[in-house]
Amino acid sequence: MAPSQNTNGSGITRRKSLAALAGVGTLAVAGCSDDDGANLTIEASGSNTVRPLTDAVGEAFEDSRDDDVRVNVRGPGTGAGFEEFTQGDTDIQNASRDISEGEQTRADENGIDFTRFTVGQDGLTVYLHPENDWVDYITADELQQIYDFESDVETWSDVRSEWPDEDIDVWSRDTDSGTFDFFTEVINGEPARVRQDDITMRQETIAIVDGVAQNQFAIGFGGWSYWQENQDRVNAAPVQDRGESEAFAPTVENINAGDYTPLTRPLFTFYNNDAFEREVIVDFARFYFDNVQDVALDVGFFGAPDATLDENHEKLDELL
Repeated sequence: MAPSQNTNGSGITRRKSLAALAGVGTLAVAGCSDDDGANLTIEASGSNTVRPLTDAVGEAFEDSRDDDVRVNVRGPGTGAGFEEFTQGDTDIQNASRDISEGEQTRADENGIDFTRFTVGQDGLTVYLHPENDWVDYITADELQQIYDFESDVETWSDVRSEWPDEDIDVWSRDTDSGTFDFFTEVINGEPARVRQDDITMRQETIAIVDGVAQNQFAIGFGGWSYWQENQDRVNAAPVQDRGESEAFAPTVENINAGDYTPLTRPLFTFYNNDAFEREVIVDFARFYFDNVQDVALDVGFFGAPDATLDENHEKLDELL
């Protein structure tokens, strides 16, 4: 079945995102604070997918102030980030999935109280080589055939008989990735359930893009923003959900309408509650909620709706 939308979209650049924010009236933030020195440094880690969003908002926040605030953002992956966050090593945890039971237990054991805020959503994207001319759409069940722990797929024709009898080159994020956890849960039925042989796993999404771009017979997955930034190198496959008769491409319209299932997911920032004792952290959180919609699409995401952002402010008010 043909997809409902084509996969054309605008390219995304960091410079473009910051230029967009520069014109936002809500950018102004008072630069005076009781914080100084190291207390003006905000440490954020976690999701490699969410990193560009927090990074762009962080740069705009720095530019909006007249002090020496610094927002350091790293992206080792959601799982690796939670290891740091639940030990109290970071102020903010970017996450492309919710906290796991084990991570919650570790936070409790270490006396880490935190608050979760929903800041956006992402359309997890299936990457294909531009010369892949046989996949006009792929179903969730076919993705499971390829990626599942019990997969015996070796060639494209093992998935669909009319597809080429060529070895399929399978790429995936690694086990520290929230993207990996989300994909394996919605496609294979449980987090971290994945094929064991003939699969290349990488920490960073751009490595997945690079791998797929080099092999006509490759397939991979990752955040929507990485496809947007690399449309000259990889294509995005429309996906047909289980129980549906139509495939949907990861377009802005389809993701916002809720049609791009099952690969649309929420994006989170978790804050260590102790960090809110620092005025600069409170300022940054409010700045993030006020401006995320203006920067999100320019860095390849979809900002949370107004009602959700209002709830974020209310949760923050209750903590102060």
